[in-house]
Amino acid sequence: MAGVALLTLTPSAGGAPTPVFCFPCGHLGSADAVLNTVLFLPLGVLGGILGLGAGVVAALGFGGSAFIEAVQFVLPGRYPTLADVVVNGLGAVVGWFLWRRLSRGLPPVRVWAAAGAGVLLLTAWASWPAPPPGVLYGQYTPRLGSFAAYDGEVVEVRLGDGSVASGPLADSDEVRARLAEKDELSVTFRLGTPPRGWAPVFAIFSADREEAVFVGVRGDDVLARFRSRGGSLRFAEPSMVLYDGLQGLSPGDTATVRVTAEREGFCVETAGGRACGLGPGPLEGWRYLRRDLRVPLPWTVASALGVALLAAVILVAGPPRTAWGALAGLGLGAGVLPAVTPLAALSLPALALGLVAGVAAARWARRRGVPRS
Repeated sequence: MAGVALLTLTPSAGGAPTPVFCFPCGHLGSADAVLNTVLFLPLGVLGGILGLGAGVVAALGFGGSAFIEAVQFVLPGRYPTLADVVVNGLGAVVGWFLWRRLSRGLPPVRVWAAAGAGVLLLTAWASWPAPPPGVLYGQYTPRLGSFAAYDGEVVEVRLGDGSVASGPLADSDEVRARLAEKDELSVTFRLGTPPRGWAPVFAIFSADREEAVFVGVRGDDVLARFRSRGGSLRFAEPSMVLYDGLQGLSPGDTATVRVTAEREGFCVETAGGRACGLGPGPLEGWRYLRRDLRVPLPWTVASALGVALLAAVILVAGPPRTAWGALAGLGLGAGVLPAVTPLAALSLPALALGLVAGVAAARWARRRGVPRS
């Protein structure tokens, strides 16, 4: 509850105004809905442990969320919505049903295998490029919201065998088709002052301000991002980052960033190096839920607590051999299949700390006489 208060009842510096009656809200509305659902799962689990009924848990979930949203009306940078009340309350109810299910025994291995295969297929489908409809606009070193401004100069942008100008694109349909077919993108520009934060060098947006392409720099690092099917469903867009791709170059020098689709996934290449991969790395599934490339400390703490809770529930609810097998699967899944546990896969230290804390909590529960199903 202290963690929920910290995340919801403190002022925010980066919030964007949203209507009270909207669902989903904003360009990351679906990701926010998932996060807000997960946020109240522990409340439902706690209700199940204490023997509360589904109605009481629902009242606590929806009522507590309504109180939080009411307080946010007077907090700077906070914009309460009815959608948050709905998904928070549903999160509590889902947590209660999950506890009831786990208290009757762990699902069989085939259920876990089917869920993992389903997530892999869904992730692959969501990562496919999906440019927004309508007229597209090429933008050279644009000024975009909270991003730093870049004082470099774009020389040329090519997509496949055609060029992309700055301004409205008369051949928007052709550009959209090239993006969907994963044609090579190259951006040639003269370097400016290395920015401390991410600064856009080139972007393509629709008339509705939906991002299709984003290429930016931060110091000597280079970032490339394409709008995917997941983005069209209002989830975050995973990014490809080439670290130190501009190392050795000075302001005024010319550099070219190439983004290609290879067998190993999208590749970002400069004269200083090359990085490949399809979307997030093995421990970066959280990028489907957050666009930030840094892991904030509260997320690391929340990930460890989330793993601890899940590990303790598994160890208390299941027979010893099955429970320890499931716990091993949880650790392995968080490492190689982060989309299943997006909060738990933020970092290996958080994962390890959560597993240790979960085992300790389960042993404490056993000493207190909590029965094993």
